[in-house]
Amino acid sequence: MSVPNLWERIRNTARHRSTDMEFQAEIEEHVELLVERYRGQGMTEEEACLAARRQFGNQTLLQEDRRTMKTLSAIESL
Repeated sequence: MSVPNLWERIRNTARHRSTDMEFQAEIEEHVELLVERYRGQGMTEEEACLAARRQFGNQTLLQEDRRTMKTLSAIESL
């Protein structure tokens, strides 16, 4: 890997705001699909939201794990 490519990967790892926003949007889309499924099964909006979030899991933990994986990959490249 050339030095400019390596530097770009490190810089992109440090600037993860836009990809974090995309990842958050994707999470929200999946949760919304679960909400729709539960609403179709007869749950109220509130029940469906709670059930979907419970089934999907801890969103913050997913984001932290994703950042850790991206950071470790960049460090391994060094």
